Amino acid sequence: MKHEKGFTMIETILAILIISTGVIGAYGIVTNLTSYGTISPTRLTAVYLAKEGTEVVRNIRDTNWLNNYSWDNGLASSPCSPASDDNSCIVAWDSSALQLKTIVPGVGLDDPIPSLKVDSSWRYNYASGTATIFTRKIKITKPASDYLLVEITISWNDRNKPYSLTTRERLYNWYKI
Repeated sequence: MKHEKGFTMIETILAILIISTGVIGAYGIVTNLTSYGTISPTRLTAVYLAKEGTEVVRNIRDTNWLNNYSWDNGLASSPCSPASDDNSCIVAWDSSALQLKTIVPGVGLDDPIPSLKVDSSWRYNYASGTATIFTRKIKITKPASDYLLVEITISWNDRNKPYSLTTRERLYNWYKI
């Protein structure tokens, strides 16, 4: 037998297997990084929309104080209290009161929470603009006389996968007249 240098068939198959495993692994990492890159901005938007919902509720509480109303006027007795899926409320950045989801024109009682729209000034609302992938539900409970529990849920679908973010905040009656 001659001693010829070169690859045998088994060595060639093993080399192809190792290279293809590396290429497939690298492809999987790249596709995951790409999907995380698109999910991250939408999740950040959802966080800001939840914070905005909390700020609107806080603004209603503070306006009550300024007008010498009870601090929880329109909150503890709002259409979204006691909290349930049927009693979910909606608010936009310029809302002065909580609105039951049925107040939006064209949305019936059994219809889901309407999608938020974004206008040309990049403000989210329900009245005008381009529809977005986000919905916002607000639920309020009053576990004690001196605070309200505000729960805000932002939901959206990205690449046919549902996502949801829920925040909870206690609003206290710390301002005593």
